[in-house]
Amino acid sequence: MATVAPWGTVWITALGMTVARVVDRSATALLLRRRLHGPRGSDSMVTLMALPWRAAMAFAATLFALVLPVLVGISTAFIAGTAQAGRAGAPVPADPGPLALGMVALLLSAWWGPGGGSVRRGTRISAAAVARGPRSRIAVWAALGLLLLAALLTLGNGASPDFGPLEGSRLVTQLQSYGTRLPTP
Repeated sequence: MATVAPWGTVWITALGMTVARVVDRSATALLLRRRLHGPRGSDSMVTLMALPWRAAMAFAATLFALVLPVLVGISTAFIAGTAQAGRAGAPVPADPGPLALGMVALLLSAWWGPGGGSVRRGTRISAAAVARGPRSRIAVWAALGLLLLAALLTLGNGASPDFGPLEGSRLVTQLQSYGTRLPTP
C-alpha cells in the first residue's frame, strides 16, 4: 500500500496501532479487575465507560511511539533510493521500491521498537477474536491478498504514488524531484 498511497498507509498504520493499544489496555484492565474482584456483571459497562479515555491515551502513545519508526522509514527510503540509482543515477526516494522498503522498515521498528509490546499484545488479542475459525482466517488472508493485488495492479499501470493532502506541497515536490536536482559525478 505504501507504494500507492504512502500518506494514507502511515495513517492506517497509526490507526491500527491505536486500536491494538486500546485492546491491550482494555484487556489488561479487565484482567486486573477480575483478578481483584472476580467476574462481575458490571465488567462490560466499566470497560465501555473507560473506552474514550483509553482511546485518547492510546492515540497519544501511538503518536509518540511513531516518531522513531517514521524517521527509520524515511531514512530507509532515502537509502534505498540512493542504492537503486547506483553511482551514475540520481536517487529518488519517492519511487515505489524505496517507499515499500521504507514502509517495511517503519512497520518492523514500530512492531519491535519502543512501545511495540502493547501493539503486539493487542494485535494478538484482536487476531484471536476476529479469526476464530478456519473460514474467518481464510477471509482475512483473502482480503489481504486482494489488497496486495490491487496495489500491484495500480503499480503495473504506471501510477505514481499519491501523497494525499501533501500532494503538491513543497516537501513532496522536493522528494519527487530530489534526484533531478543533484549534480551527477
